[in-house]
Amino acid sequence: MEDVTTLKILREYILADYERGGGKNPGYKYMKWVRICRYLYLKNSKIVIKLAGIIYSHYCYKYGTVITYKYPIGKGVAITHFNGITVVPECIGDYSWFHPGVLIGQSLPGRKNPVIGHHVNFGA
Repeated sequence: MEDVTTLKILREYILADYERGGGKNPGYKYMKWVRICRYLYLKNSKIVIKLAGIIYSHYCYKYGTVITYKYPIGKGVAITHFNGITVVPECIGDYSWFHPGVLIGQSLPGRKNPVIGHHVNFGA
């Protein structure tokens, strides 16, 4: 799985999310900002990442969802409905679905976060 290191790849990933979730779906808006923050995070653009991070934080609060941009996320990731989704994995594979009530992560010191594969459907 490649990461969003160029604008061309970023555009490709955002289009894959659009095809899965649609433009008016809030999940698409949220994932678009996660991807933009990931791209800026990899570019080490400190000033711009702060602005994008504010918008990202707004959507996290608005939709009650946290999917971190600090780890690689595959293309075509879809969120069906919001509230209660927290995902902090080592990476997320291509074409994964997240439904409400999903909590994935690791809080124990010295342990790695889980790795989510391709074409996985999570729901509670």
